[in-house]
Amino acid sequence: MARRLFPVGAVVASLFVGISTSLAGEIDAKGALDSTLRVGVVDCGQVADCRFLDFQDLIVVGGQLDVDVVPDVPVRLDAALRLHPLQGADTLEDTRFANQIQFLSVDLNEAWVGLEEVLGTDIDLRIGQQRFAWGTGLGIQPTDVVNPVDLRDPTRFDQRLGTPAVSLLWAKGKANLELVYTPLFRPARMPVEVNVVDGAAELFDVADIGGEGVQIGDFESRTEFPDGRIGFAGVGGRFALATRAIDVSVMAYKGYDSIPQAGGDARIIGFQTDNDRVDIGVPLLYPELFVAGGDLRAPLPGDVGLWAEGVAIFPERTAVSASRAQLENLVRIGTLDAVPDPLPETVVQNGRVYPRTVVGIDRAFGRVLVSAQWVHGLPTERSAPDVRDYAALGAGVAISDVTRLDLSAISDFEGVLATADLSVLHRDAATLSLGTTVIAAASGTALGDLRALTHVRGGVSVVF
Repeated sequence: MARRLFPVGAVVASLFVGISTSLAGEIDAKGALDSTLRVGVVDCGQVADCRFLDFQDLIVVGGQLDVDVVPDVPVRLDAALRLHPLQGADTLEDTRFANQIQFLSVDLNEAWVGLEEVLGTDIDLRIGQQRFAWGTGLGIQPTDVVNPVDLRDPTRFDQRLGTPAVSLLWAKGKANLELVYTPLFRPARMPVEVNVVDGAAELFDVADIGGEGVQIGDFESRTEFPDGRIGFAGVGGRFALATRAIDVSVMAYKGYDSIPQAGGDARIIGFQTDNDRVDIGVPLLYPELFVAGGDLRAPLPGDVGLWAEGVAIFPERTAVSASRAQLENLVRIGTLDAVPDPLPETVVQNGRVYPRTVVGIDRAFGRVLVSAQWVHGLPTERSAPDVRDYAALGAGVAISDVTRLDLSAISDFEGVLATADLSVLHRDAATLSLGTTVIAAASGTALGDLRALTHVRGGVSVVF
């Protein structure tokens, strides 16, 4: 018997409609369907050699539903279904399974219940999957640290994932205080196309332990997550004050870095019989950190907008060292003459406090909005010696009522990441877009590690 196939968009839309019609109270529902195809242009001599890039956004069907079940009890559900461009079928038998032919994933961005005025007339409580949008920076927000980083598109630094949390919001006039508790740790979503974790050759030098001539081959890692059974992943708070002249806030957060770092004992997991190559396994862990900072936004004369945001990050020290037991084994087989004392180590995170800041201005000139920012430190730079300065420029041009051009570039003065997107609104319903991202930077830098992501893209988006 043939099976009838239903469009994914219809299934998601039906789900939201079904939920909304079953609940009483005020309802606000919206959805979107986005499709983007990306083609890499690095290391392809001709068009046939270029390959598709997987940012896990080939097709994204999502929706947001806000319902007041009863007065003072709001509920929000924000979810998306993603179709990935790559298939995982390696054998004919694999094609029996739908998830091997088409990879699907579900994002639960927000799913919470609110209790308004639960502890007083000005205090609201929210419980569930939440997203906390802290900060004022354009594309880079140093104070936005509660939610884990979303690096599926590693050329963007402002994407975050929802996280389970309990939050308490006090609002009185122009002041508000938000307190957040996250009981469960959630790691960052790492990119498919590039590796943002240092390789073994950068972390562990066999020559340091007397193994001249020994080369490092494959690099493997084992991830050590924070213990989720202790019921604590992070706690923080933000106080904000809005006045006629300036909007200002201060924040603090204690938790874990959502991007892993190498730390612990490096272990030899493979050894060639000719004694000139070893395979290294390095543990990856999520170090603790404390973040304190603030932001401000204010208008300046001449219709110029100003914003500034900065934090001081107090990280946990992490280092990679050799395993003494394994070094003793290398001595026994003659690869090393003796076990060095003390054991050498490579410091990945020195534990010293370091800043991350953004200062920017913007101004509109008719149909053109121009912005400029000075950035000190990207989210993937997490040690004081690695933090670099960047200049970021952006422009949005409304060419017509239905056509728009967006340009942006960020540079560390040795390399650049630039994007351009042209979008056209079709019949007030669908937005067609064509764009490119170009990355030219030295390897070993935060921008240079993304060079393979230079690509062209086309897409369509419909909001309903």
